[in-house]
Amino acid sequence: MFNLRLKQAQCALSDGQLDEAFRLVQDQEIHRHRKGQKLTAKLAKALARRGESHLAAERYQQALGDCNRADELGGNRIEVAALRTAICKAMEERQYRHVQRNQQLQAARQRIDDGWLSVGAEMLGNTDHPDAEMLRIQGGAKRQLAADAAVKVSGALERGEIEEAVATILRAQPGLEGNSVLAEQAGTIRAAAMKRVKEYLNEGRIDLADGMLSRVVLLGGETVELRQLQDAVVICRRAAAAVSTGQAREALTLLSRLSLILPHAKWADSARGNAKQCAEAFEALLAGPLGFVHSRHAAVDAAAPEAAPPGIAAETVDARDRSDGEDSHNTVLPSRFVLQVDGVGAYMVMRQSCVTVGPISSSRRPALTLMAGANLPVVSIERQDEDYFLSADEPIGVGEAVTTRKLLANGDKIALSPRCRMKFEVPNAASNTAVLALSSAKLSRPDINHVILMDRDILIGAGMTHHIRTRDGSDSAALFVREGRLYCRTRQTVMLESRLHDVHLPLPVGVPFRIGMLGMVILNAGSDLPHQELEARR
Repeated sequence: MFNLRLKQAQCALSDGQLDEAFRLVQDQEIHRHRKGQKLTAKLAKALARRGESHLAAERYQQALGDCNRADELGGNRIEVAALRTAICKAMEERQYRHVQRNQQLQAARQRIDDGWLSVGAEMLGNTDHPDAEMLRIQGGAKRQLAADAAVKVSGALERGEIEEAVATILRAQPGLEGNSVLAEQAGTIRAAAMKRVKEYLNEGRIDLADGMLSRVVLLGGETVELRQLQDAVVICRRAAAAVSTGQAREALTLLSRLSLILPHAKWADSARGNAKQCAEAFEALLAGPLGFVHSRHAAVDAAAPEAAPPGIAAETVDARDRSDGEDSHNTVLPSRFVLQVDGVGAYMVMRQSCVTVGPISSSRRPALTLMAGANLPVVSIERQDEDYFLSADEPIGVGEAVTTRKLLANGDKIALSPRCRMKFEVPNAASNTAVLALSSAKLSRPDINHVILMDRDILIGAGMTHHIRTRDGSDSAALFVREGRLYCRTRQTVMLESRLHDVHLPLPVGVPFRIGMLGMVILNAGSDLPHQELEARR
């Protein structure tokens, strides 16, 4: 039996079947026999030679396997040790080349994603790798996209369609920020757009100027002229608010300041003259006999009446109390407030067209502060007509992409970091009010997990198309702003302090009220009432 097994091993070795020969010589009797030892030495040398062939062909695993078998049969011979050293060195070099190639592909991918197409292609060089070929295809597609966008932008500029040119370049810019052609066109569009904004402001079309200016800001490159135009729009807004609240003297001051920025705006001169007349007329009224009545009425209101004068019926006093009761509450709606709904939750409501979101410890002091690390970027969400645009200081995750600017769509997920995420929603297509649903992002008030970016109204109801979703099936209600105050439109009864509230009157701030069976209260975001006090007032 021994001679047969030895003969089989010799035949396998002579036929080049080294693996079969290695299996056969595992018998201990062969190792103890002189002929078996000679056969084992020959097999070890043959395995070492085959390992060198595998090494030359870069089949490192097979080479290492033969080296281990030769070491097991012949011991740590010089040729076997040299083979092992060569294999380990070759594997380290291959790993190093693999890491270098991955770094090269990653760097090229980053340049292509940033819009530096030529730099990315140059970094790829002649790399023969499937990923490199995919990056070349991606770079070519972006180059074609940039060329098509440049042609469309040039055509829009030639036709004088500045709005179309701005919209085209904003759609093409994400991922092409480093393209030289688009960068040059962005500068041309920015200059033309600012000229158009100035024309709108001089003509008195503040709404058109505001919409155009919001898009120009997204092109980047802040200049002194752009800053002045932004200041002009802000002054116009403040002057309009002063006019709507009867503050003629404040409006006059703002319009005088506007004339310095827009010396060619004739409407501003006319408005300043009207504001001056209103201010002087109102001051003249206060200086006359009516002023004494106003002063006395203010003094009487400041003192709390101890009892009704004799001779006046109780019904008259009650009627006066009911008529003055509505005016005794503060109805001026702040720019940001908390709407607390019984059984549903608390909602932070932001009325500004542009809201900044960032960590509470940020030096920029964002309008919406999150309980997050100070190193997180600050993002801006701006409402422009019917669209919402997001811009950030640093690249952040929006949907499946990483970008610094994006036109937000319903359902987009915004990630300032892996631990600070929120979802952008526009529940109702007929309303331009949006909702930020905070998932892992947290505010300083833990009971608030939704932020409402209010445009004109807030819809309350049980359906998915409402901004505040209730759990019961009651009729819907709409809260809307008019002249800086909040009103309610609903088919249900509205109760304020245990009495029926006239829906033609504004809702008070800080006073609980009910819409049907749903209780709620409006709180100033800067001075929220404690939960216990709210319960006591209810």
